[in-house]
Formats: sequence, C-alpha cells, structure tokens
Amino acid sequence: MEVTYIEVSSDDLDKIKELALMRADKEDEKNNYELTEECKTSIYNSCIKMFQKENIINVAAYNKTADEIIAVSTLIINDDLPRDINPNIRCSGLLSNVYTKPKYRNQGFCQKVIDRVIEIAKEKNLDYMVLATNSDIARHIYCSAGFIKDEESFILKLK
Repeated sequence: MEVTYIEVSSDDLDKIKELALMRADKEDEKNNYELTEECKTSIYNSCIKMFQKENIINVAAYNKTADEIIAVSTLIINDDLPRDINPNIRCSGLLSNVYTKPKYRNQGFCQKVIDRVIEIAKEKNLDYMVLATNSDIARHIYCSAGFIKDEESFILKLK
C-alpha cells in the first residue's frame, strides 16, 4: 500500500464526504440515532463549504493503491483574535474533524496527518493550536503530538 499525505482539494469532495458520513454514522450509532437523508445532505453541504473558505485546510492520508482517503484532519485558521485577550498572540488554529477509517486505525496514519497539520500551522506562522475531544483514545494521540491538556481543551504552542 502506497500512502501519501496531501492537502485535500475540491477534487476530493466525494472521498471527504464518504469519511464525514462514516464519522457521523459512528456518532449516531453511539447515541442510538439513525442518520437521516436530511442529515446526510447537511453533511454534504458542509463538505462543500469547507472548500470555499480560505482559512480551512484539510490534510489527508491518501492510499494511492486503492484511490481512497483513509484518514483526515481539518485546520481552521483564526487570524482575527481580539487583541485584548493577549496582544502577543496573533494567530491560532483549531484542529478539527480528525477521523481514520476503522480498518486503518492503529497504524500511525492519524498521527502522521496531525503531524502534517502541525507543519502547515507552523508554515502559516500560527502561534498555537487548540482542539477539544471526549475520546480517551484520541487524547493519547494528541498528547503524543505535543498538545497539552488545559481545563477544557488541548493546546499546542507553536512558538
């Protein structure tokens, strides 16, 4: 299997939609909900909007052999922080929508996607990144990437 790490483009919309639906389906299973057609349409529309915003970057592990995206993460850049919070912080990023297809889990793909997102955040000159999760498994991955648990979130200082 040949895997590369790519910035996702609108050409990959169907592959991203597939992962987003898998993720939503998993969440609905946990909560005993059924994924409705209305919800699927909403997810698809959200995927389209992701590619229309310049401050959103999607990074994926792409299996060239099977022509599929196997893991993905989103970086949302916020360069419009109120200066009264901390005048030394110019720009932050939110790590979001981290997901790996079940059959590819525990093989390091998610960690490499997150590492690539961190590289991009540094290239964009971000001061720090934040994320929130309620998954014990994910906490380990984020801490391995250098994130530190804060009161309600995880923070990674980039500078």
